[in-house]
Amino acid sequence: MLCSNNLDDLYSVINRRPQSLALVARRTREKHGASVFNNAFNTSVFTGGDTFALCANAHTFVGTSTTQDNLYTSALSATALATARLGMRGFLDETDNIMNAMGDTIVVPPELEETAWEIVNTKQQLDSANNNANFLAGKFKIIVWDYENSPFYGSICLN
Repeated sequence: MLCSNNLDDLYSVINRRPQSLALVARRTREKHGASVFNNAFNTSVFTGGDTFALCANAHTFVGTSTTQDNLYTSALSATALATARLGMRGFLDETDNIMNAMGDTIVVPPELEETAWEIVNTKQQLDSANNNANFLAGKFKIIVWDYENSPFYGSICLN
């Protein structure tokens, strides 16, 4: 003899539906969040108030012809990260004041996890026999994001 509650969910299908929907919702949220980074170099998904992509070499200030560059397209390396870090230190706000932008996080896809780890955790300079200290050691937190699909650059975030 079967009870009526067993007939309603004979194979636990109904009980599994909320879990499946929650997983799909989480994946969708991650994909949409990652699209900001994955499309940061073009205007197909996001266009800023100055009509440029999030990362562009000619961001304009309101009411002036002054432009600012936050486009870094070199492959992830210690040199590229140091260049981006220094560029961020020079970012200006709308009134030409230094923004004090201090990058402290690198968001990378799984393909760049090892490269990012070496840059941030190696005590001596990479690819050098000089045994100089690695200036970038310990300066950045690494986030490996499966939904980030920019396998050459990764992303540098502001704190």
